[in-house]
Amino acid sequence: MMDKHVSHEFMGLTLTMGDRIEIVLKPKHKKYVKSDHLRLRGQFIESKDEGNNRFMFIKLDSGYNAGFSIDRIVDLFLLERSLHIEPKPDKKARNQNKRPIVLISTGGTIASRVDYGTGAVYPPQRPDDMISWINDPEIMKEVQPIISMSKLSEDMVPDDWMRIALIVVEAFDGGAHGCVITHGTDTLSYTACALSFLLRGLPGPVVLTGSQRSSDRPSTDAHQNLIDAIKVARVDGLREVCVVMHGDGSDGESHIHLGSRVRKMHTSRRDAFHSINHGILGIVKDGRVEIFPNIESKDDHSDPRIVGGFDGSVHLLKYQPQLDPSTLELIADHHRCIVLEGTGLGHVRSDLADPIENVIKRGVPVIMTSSCISGMVNMNVYSTGRRLLGSGVIPAYDMHPETAMIKAMYVLNAFGKDLDKDGMEGFKNAFLEDISGELSYRTSISDRSDTNFECCDHGSGGMT
Repeated sequence: MMDKHVSHEFMGLTLTMGDRIEIVLKPKHKKYVKSDHLRLRGQFIESKDEGNNRFMFIKLDSGYNAGFSIDRIVDLFLLERSLHIEPKPDKKARNQNKRPIVLISTGGTIASRVDYGTGAVYPPQRPDDMISWINDPEIMKEVQPIISMSKLSEDMVPDDWMRIALIVVEAFDGGAHGCVITHGTDTLSYTACALSFLLRGLPGPVVLTGSQRSSDRPSTDAHQNLIDAIKVARVDGLREVCVVMHGDGSDGESHIHLGSRVRKMHTSRRDAFHSINHGILGIVKDGRVEIFPNIESKDDHSDPRIVGGFDGSVHLLKYQPQLDPSTLELIADHHRCIVLEGTGLGHVRSDLADPIENVIKRGVPVIMTSSCISGMVNMNVYSTGRRLLGSGVIPAYDMHPETAMIKAMYVLNAFGKDLDKDGMEGFKNAFLEDISGELSYRTSISDRSDTNFECCDHGSGGMT
């Protein structure tokens, strides 16, 4: 991969990445006159067509990137030289900042770069490639990039969560002020939740971020998300695992979400991430970070460490009207815990109550969440819910299903292979203990969970 300011010779001009140029193109059809020439302006950008210079690649003023064969270029003008910021500050310059921000790349769209020769994207080859486009010398000096892995987010597994956690602890032990983790968006919330349970004693922020759209698109969110994540990682007194992503469809602001409460709620929108049943921790707007009041951590902050691990034998099962009762027994044959995504306040079909009770008697805990995502599970309101509670089903209250699944994996790891009656009770008590802000018994909700509305208990049964 070429360095950011490698020189290229085109038609007698020496160009480096970022130079503003104008090119004059002849049309593709053979019969044309001079008036048919097309003039385009933009910034010269790199190509992996090293040494050959058969194509010219520019970022047009429209924001889109385009490539043209040299044979089509009639004339070329240099309009303005770029202001180059050294993309690889020396170690001495970085070490002048006693408490750097460690940038940990795991892969995903935000870490990818476009090969303008082929149109394909490729992962960064060197740590400095991750920040080579940042035209801010102060950020360049304080950020220490690390490529920990290069994975699509859908390929992330619990072993990867542990690996990332180890790197975070090592970074803080080495004097980091905070950590930024770049990650694919599809399972970013899973990793954020897992790290929220694993990491204790954090002396500074651990900030996950990603991008919905690749860096070559004019609507990319990669640059704002990363810059804002770095700014949040600088904040004194914030000692949470959190997620920083676009807060609206424009580039107006980024939202800071608690790692155990965030969820991806849209396939492609830039503001896809919302806090579920919990207000956001703060915003980044106009280059400034605002942390909202009453953000407190119960943990000490003197000993960054990993506590616990994950037992993968937890199954997340979505209820649907034709769910076969035998499915529960089959799942219990191969898993140690079942998290049910029920309807509404936490219900399933009445004839599933006995099979669920049989599974629980076998020593397999069953946890109830809601497919509604937002709101509170309350199984005291209707008779089916009360029966399930009496059978030993554990309500997840205001945890969304994925958080409940990861927490079940975390809690189950602390118990032996077979849960007897005392073990089942211990599991329930541990699961219903708030670890990292993921659980409350009264919830604040709104349509987008960005503002607070008090949600009271439903019915006359109350919460237990």
